[in-house]
Amino acid sequence: MRIYCDGSLTVYCFLPIGYEPIVYPNPAGVSHNVSEYMAILHAVIFSNTLGMDNVEIVSDSELAIKQINGEYKCKDPSMLLLRNMVLSTRTTHTFTHVKRELNLAGVHLEGLKQ
Repeated sequence: MRIYCDGSLTVYCFLPIGYEPIVYPNPAGVSHNVSEYMAILHAVIFSNTLGMDNVEIVSDSELAIKQINGEYKCKDPSMLLLRNMVLSTRTTHTFTHVKRELNLAGVHLEGLKQ
């Protein structure tokens, strides 16, 4: 199973293959990076709730993916909290960075702007 994730200043979205995109509004003042993490966290929670194993979480946020995978240090307290939540709730998930144009959740969010 693959789940695409993306976030913006106003909303975040995750799109599990075979499902409709799931979009949530962000509270005012949320940063873009926190929104990216919220999409990833909710994708993990969604997959765990449905009992999915070996899920690939895909995002165009290089920062979030590399922090989750331990390649970058996480210094911001709000992102550190979200990263720790992701790591504590995942099971057999992997986290993959892709270019923006290959992120189906990002493509969906772009369509919402029009």
